[in-house]
Formats: sequence, structure tokens, C-alpha cells
Amino acid sequence: MRRCSRFQDDIGALIHQNRLVYGEDQTEAAHTSPRKAPDLSTYCPSHEAVLFHNIEELRAAYNTPCPLCRRVFKCIDRGDWASLKTFKAVRTVLMLEKTKGKPTLKAMLDTDPPIKSIRMTAKNPVKSTRKLNCLGEYLKGLEHQDPLVVTLQECARLENDSTGSAASLEMARFWLEECLVGHPNCARDNLGWLPTRVIDIGDADGKDPPRLLETADLPSSKSESSNTLVFVALSHCWGSKQIITTTTSTLADRKRGIDFRDLSKTFQDAVVTTHRLGLRYLWIDSLCIIQDSVDDWMKESVQMCTIYERALFTIMAAHASGGDKGCFVTRDGLAGLPLTLRFNAPDKSEAWDACFQLPDHGQGLMPKFNPVLFTRAWVLQEQFNSRAKLIFFGEQVHWECVTMSGSEQRPLDGKKIWDVIGGSMTLVADNCDDSVNDAYHGLEWYELVKNYTRRGITKSSDRLIAIDGIAQSVQTRTSDRYIAGLWAQGLPLGFMWYIPWTLAKSGPWHALEKEAKTYLSSRHEQVFAPSWYAPSQTCRPFSNLASGPGPRPRSP
Repeated sequence: MRRCSRFQDDIGALIHQNRLVYGEDQTEAAHTSPRKAPDLSTYCPSHEAVLFHNIEELRAAYNTPCPLCRRVFKCIDRGDWASLKTFKAVRTVLMLEKTKGKPTLKAMLDTDPPIKSIRMTAKNPVKSTRKLNCLGEYLKGLEHQDPLVVTLQECARLENDSTGSAASLEMARFWLEECLVGHPNCARDNLGWLPTRVIDIGDADGKDPPRLLETADLPSSKSESSNTLVFVALSHCWGSKQIITTTTSTLADRKRGIDFRDLSKTFQDAVVTTHRLGLRYLWIDSLCIIQDSVDDWMKESVQMCTIYERALFTIMAAHASGGDKGCFVTRDGLAGLPLTLRFNAPDKSEAWDACFQLPDHGQGLMPKFNPVLFTRAWVLQEQFNSRAKLIFFGEQVHWECVTMSGSEQRPLDGKKIWDVIGGSMTLVADNCDDSVNDAYHGLEWYELVKNYTRRGITKSSDRLIAIDGIAQSVQTRTSDRYIAGLWAQGLPLGFMWYIPWTLAKSGPWHALEKEAKTYLSSRHEQVFAPSWYAPSQTCRPFSNLASGPGPRPRSP
């Protein structure tokens, strides 16, 4: 028997022995099917066992299909392998114990001679012979047939070598189903509508190439079915390399069919994602808007607010600086999934599943850089208006909707990327609380404007259109009136901003020049908005008034 399996059986025996499932009452324990998981946060048996006896066994864990062993291997930093060779003996110890009241799965390196490291206890740091790494914290309240447990077990069996793998998209399917079925605040009451054009990726058999579809040409019988009229939107960076577009001269060709090989890598990945999630229609701006038609651009650009709001969800290629980068990234996904361990009673009469996920400061949960997609001005509108987002960001796939956010490593309680890069988006919620005071919402709106004005945009003349799309959404959710870039209830505050032209630091200019230039504004040669309107600049304006009235939530 593998040592990782033996470790789980030992825990199961302790659970059985201590009657952690039903306390002292074992009358129902005779059932052979897996029972409700014991609450390990209350009854946590402490146990440790040697998993690997030497470095060779530890290295072999890289190629094992066992998620637990792979997770242990990933805990070792690359730089540590050389130093580990200097020890006479290196044992890898697996341990379950309570840390700050939470059952935690840990891996420890036990060496000879001892590692001169510090191990943190509940009260004071003490000298230790072990180097300690956290493998996962207990996720409370999941039963054997919980949809997340079932999904994680399925993901552990599937290919998982990239963010476009079967396992990643199985997790995406779980999030989407949870959002549609289990989130009242995410209810889609606006299905049954399609934009002017969409990409029809074809039936599930994949025999037909993608094609541009004029939705007005759909048969009336199909257009009346809200179950079929759902679409996915794509949010992406165009980049410096030319990507495939639709023009007046290529419109007819696009409607006949688009060779998959002609699509950019990002578009290909978006088509694959849409197809694997069982959906048919995809909206991509460069293909669904006629790029050399001013009339079509003006007609469709003002609908973008509605398009992203009414999409079932939006695929966001967050890390891709251009179409050649794609959504999918190669990685070791098996080592990053939450661990679902089964603890068996000694006689196999009972079994309990327990899920352990990386702590929120775990490796790979959130790359330490601002996603390039979120530096673009147009994308703020897409972020803000999308009811749900499937975000491909580095080595993780993330989900965000009105109700929850998650990542592959923390499926139910991940951090929202918006919160990580700074900001608040509660104004987007349909059920934003009327008890929240005007000052808060006013401050939130102008913080959003700050975020917007420091983002880049290819055509400066588009800057007003993009921010107006956000304002449209806020206006439908509030009782305020939007007047040429300002809110009626907070009109004075809208003028109270300035552009910093110097830094509050001392020192030679050559030491401050680079930082100072990042603060300076870009006043555009083409005048497309009044100078008092902050979004007319590419800068970071600062309000000199910290609070004030703003768009208020609409009363029910």
C-alpha cells in the first residue's frame, strides 16, 4: 500500500475510534455508503507519518498521479534542491494538526543534520529540525456527494496540464452551474437576446467551421427560444500584431465560414472554451463589429454595455497582451487542486471525504502583477458590466460573479482580482444596499474614474464612449442622473480633482524623473470632452474631497 493511502487510513481509524461522526452514538454507523464528513474543525485527530524516506523518493513524486504526493513535491523551492543534497538524510513527513483552530495538512522535511529553521507554534517560535510547508487548510461542511467534491474528484482523474485542460473546464462548468442554479442574486432574467452579430461555433460534433451570424437571420422558431439564445462574450487585448477582423469587404466571407487556423490564439482558445461548456454563440468585438464602417461602429459600440451585461458570462484573457498569446497556459494543474482525501474506517464500513485547499497566501493563487488586460480603458466597462467572468490569469482559472469568486485552488472563496489590483465594484450589483450612504457611493464612483483614467486606450476619441457605458449601468441601478460625466447628486465633487505634476519627495531630478513621468497626465490633442471632465485625460486625477454624495441605489 502506498504510504499516502496508509496515512489516510490511519486518520480514518482515529476518526472511527473517537466516534467523530456521531459522537458516542454509533447506531447509524453500520451503513456501508460514505457518510457525512465529520467536522474536523471540531474533532481533529493529530497524526504524522513518513511519506518519503529519502530525496530519490521525493523526486519521484513529480511523476506520480497522486495529487497529495505532487503537492508535497511542489512545496520544495527550486533553490532548495541543491542544499538538500548536502544532508546525510532527508525524510518527508506528512502531518495533520490544528493550526489556529483550523485542521491543516502539512509537509515537513526532517533532516540530518538538523535544518536551522524556525517553526511557528501557537505562542512562540521555537528551534526545529524541520522545514514546514502548508499543503492545505480544511474546507468545512462538504459531504461525499457535494457537487464540489464530485467535481474535484473528477478533475483529479482528468488531464490537467494547462488552463485549457479538461480538468480546468470541468471546474468552469461547476462554477457556471452553481451560478445559474444556486445564486439568486445572479439570476439571469434577460436571456433570449443576442447582439446584432455573433460567432456561431457550430454544433457539438465540431464538423462545421465557425461563422459570423447575423442574428436577424435566425429562424423565428429558434429566435423565440430563450434556452438557445445565450451567448458568451470575449474580453481581450488586440495587441500590436494584426488580428483577424470583419470589414465591409470580408463580411460575406465571414458569414460563409472562418477557418479555425485564421483565428488568433486567443480567439481559438475562446472558441474551445465555449464549445466545451456546451454553448454555441460567441461575441468577439473585432469580428462582430464591421471595423471600417463608422456607422456600424457607432451603432454597436453604444451597445457594448448591454452586450457584456446580457452575456451568460465573459471570457477574459487577462494575461494576454495580444491575440498571439492565448488564454491557455501550460502548468501542473494536479498539484494545485484542492485535495480531496478519503478516510476509511478499519473495517471499511464507513468512509468520509475531507477537502483541503491552499491558504489564501498559497503559491500561485494570484500572480504578483496587474493583468495586462486590466490596464486597458475599454476593458473596465467589460469588467464592470459582465454579470459573470471566467478569467484566464497566469497558471490559474478564476471565476467571478455577483455572488462569489473562486479559483482552481480555492473554488468557493478566492479573492476577486478587482480587489487585489485595487478598487470596489459594489455599484454593479442589482441589489446594492440603499442603506449605504451617498458619500460612500460617490467616493466609489470617483475611485472608479481614477482607475479608468490611468488606463490606456488606442483611440483617445473612444475614451468618452467607454466611460459612458459604465455610467449607463450605474444609472440603471441607482436613483441618480448622469449629466455629461457628472452625477446630479454630487455635482460639486465632480469638479474637485487635479492632476499631480510633482512628487512630494526631495532629491536629484534624475533619481525621480522616471517615477514623476508616470504621474504626469496626457492631455490629448483632439478635444473630445470638456477639460473639467476627468476621463478626458490619461492620468491619475486625485479628488481633494474625500467624500460626498454620489449615485444612490434605486429604491425598490
